[in-house]
Amino acid sequence: MLSHAIHTYILQSSHLPTLLRTIRGAIFPSNTLGPPRIIPSAAEALLIRRRCAETLLSLVPVNVQHVYFGTGSGMFGMGSVEEGREKRVKEVEEFLNVFDDNYCNKHLMYGIVELILVRLVPELSERGVEDLRDERLG
Repeated sequence: MLSHAIHTYILQSSHLPTLLRTIRGAIFPSNTLGPPRIIPSAAEALLIRRRCAETLLSLVPVNVQHVYFGTGSGMFGMGSVEEGREKRVKEVEEFLNVFDDNYCNKHLMYGIVELILVRLVPELSERGVEDLRDERLG
């Protein structure tokens, strides 16, 4: 049903110019690239990581947090609720430190790009780019 709707309403030759113009306007407002990103300072980066950890932790139900992180912060769960929450936020922040490694991030991005390309052109998983080019160009 979705495929039929896409072919019927979106991929019609009369709708494509308007669709492409709208997409281009959404991605490149005023036909220019957006302003460059301002790199945050070290203190701002810590604040961003803290907010990210708190947001991720808020998405996990409390019962699951207790199973994964434990029920309390002190021995035998005797710590306060705030201490337990702080401990959980710190653990999530430590997990987010994995993304500080540039080498790891580069391989992650290459993997994502490769996955997208293989999904778009499944033949790339079986043969290389040169083989496909030679086959298509004769």
